[in-house]
Amino acid sequence: MKSPGIIYRNYRRIKRKILYEMLVESRLVLHKNCFYGCTLYPRDLNGVETSILICQYKNNDDDPLDICTCPRDCNAFVNKWSKDTIIENYNKIMDNDDLKRRFHPDLYAYEWVLDKDLDDAKKSPKMVNKVIVYIISFLEHLLRKRS
Repeated sequence: MKSPGIIYRNYRRIKRKILYEMLVESRLVLHKNCFYGCTLYPRDLNGVETSILICQYKNNDDDPLDICTCPRDCNAFVNKWSKDTIIENYNKIMDNDDLKRRFHPDLYAYEWVLDKDLDDAKKSPKMVNKVIVYIISFLEHLLRKRS
């Protein structure tokens, strides 16, 4: 069994890795990361939804829409996401347990392993926590007598 220190170091490493991967992914020269990039979802004659990548860089009312074929060769590419925006999104995901469980189950599992609710409840002076700790202690005492 690993010590809590090793588990916590792995937990911190995974959190840093997730932030790093989010930053790297936002810096890739892709259509979804371009400020001028837009995706249209028209339906074809059969009613099937398709996607068309559109570049809105020099789109005036007179100019037709340009289809974005290769954003890596585009001279007008501007990154849509700033570092602060990515960090805000990262913090939103880390603060919400449901999002964290869905997007990063390994990180959620580490948090579950490192959970110390009973120790925190023993240190907390709240009346409800004292009652819960007393009930848990009483049940442990009954189990010891039973076996």
